[in-house]
Amino acid sequence: MKVTFVYPDTLECDPTYKGAFYSGIGLLSAVLKREGHITSLIHVTDPNYQDEDFRRDVQMHSPDLIAFSSTMNSYVSVRKLAGALAAEKDRAQVIYGGIHPTLAPEECINTPGINMICVGEGEGCLSDVARALEQGKSLDGIANLWIKKGYDIIRNPSRELITDLDSIPYADRDLFDYPWLFNERKGVATLMASRGCPNSCSYCANKALRNLYQNQGAYVRFRSVANVINEVKQVRAKYPFIKRLQFDDDILFMKKKWAEEFVEHFRKEVGLPFCCNIHPTLCREDIIRMLAKAGCYELRIGLESGNEKIRSEVLNRHMDNDTIIQAFNLARSCGIRVKSFNMIGIPHENADRILDTIKLNAKAQVDDIQHSIFHPYPGTRLFDLCREENLISKRSVSSYYMGSVLDLPELTMDQIGMFQLYFHTFVAVYKKLYNLPGAASKSAVRALDFILIRRNAPLILKAARPFAKVMKALSGGAGSESGYSCSVKSRGMGAAE
Repeated sequence: MKVTFVYPDTLECDPTYKGAFYSGIGLLSAVLKREGHITSLIHVTDPNYQDEDFRRDVQMHSPDLIAFSSTMNSYVSVRKLAGALAAEKDRAQVIYGGIHPTLAPEECINTPGINMICVGEGEGCLSDVARALEQGKSLDGIANLWIKKGYDIIRNPSRELITDLDSIPYADRDLFDYPWLFNERKGVATLMASRGCPNSCSYCANKALRNLYQNQGAYVRFRSVANVINEVKQVRAKYPFIKRLQFDDDILFMKKKWAEEFVEHFRKEVGLPFCCNIHPTLCREDIIRMLAKAGCYELRIGLESGNEKIRSEVLNRHMDNDTIIQAFNLARSCGIRVKSFNMIGIPHENADRILDTIKLNAKAQVDDIQHSIFHPYPGTRLFDLCREENLISKRSVSSYYMGSVLDLPELTMDQIGMFQLYFHTFVAVYKKLYNLPGAASKSAVRALDFILIRRNAPLILKAARPFAKVMKALSGGAGSESGYSCSVKSRGMGAAE
């Protein structure tokens, strides 16, 4: 059985981008290969990729099954590419899996050119589909699978979550043009040691996924430490250019017993520096010291919004600014640099509240910043709020960095674009202003606030070139005046993570 994966993965703000490693597809490919199937990948990284390019690539691979996977933003590309095959005779069966079909199954199953979708974890479902097609058997009854038959849709029941993550083979990295991927060309390998997150942030898919998987087993699961370390050893042996690791788990050191075992073995058996994510409330001294001992060189912390009201009432992240600043300071005191994750264009946000986010980054003295424009995910509480308040426009965007799909009453698209474009610069400038002597600092901050909260601030910044030059000089050249700040986080483990 020949299975061709299709993964739309473009980043228009970075012309050098050649795609990121996607654990979900890598794991699915490894499962299929273990069962004797042949896999290939059409990794769409060119924003100018056309229908005829896709048809040519499909013909070259001549698959028996085409398997799309995508995030929410990439659904536009999936719809376009699947539609390019819809009218062709004798075409392969087409299945669509990933986070978007899991959270928006009705929309996805009704996409022209899509025959079936996987709702939930994909390893068992895709394996069953490939086996049934190869043996000429019916697809009816395959758990997690929805099938389109004419005007009817068969919605098969869900299956139990995979309890033993060690039973899944290591992700197939050879499926990708591995040495040239976003992180890998910098010598960084991306891994996942777990699945799931216990938190209920209103913008995140985890709460929706936990609701989907109710009574289907533990949602938060970890691979064994030995299994993770063995994969790292294999990756290093096969790809000697790998010098650092990036763990993309929602929270790597979530379980203390697992973390203690990891610390005991990782530094001794692997010895590579790594970065990982952590929740601010878990930044206790014992946890941070364990991370430092294991070789963590960078912690990535979700700041998200610097406005406590937005963070608590809109994002459902209940912590004050002092807790976040203390988390950043503690990490640095143990020799670990800190990167913050931030969003702008959040419902109920205005320019003043975006400045709160910029200022909190400055006060926390962050070492690196990722900032993106908020997008609502179906199935999340914040998506429901956006729909209830009629904020969702008819615009579609292909990137978290290139515009908003919301019409916000207190923010213009130009303001969102300005804050996205100059976020790094503004943080660097406020850092400088906070270091001025008392009265001078307060006056300078108030003056800059007065300019940036105005609705015509984007025009002021564009027209007043001397002002822009002063900003750039104060920031030490941080940020960019010619393009959006881009960053890549590898998405997920398994077809629905």
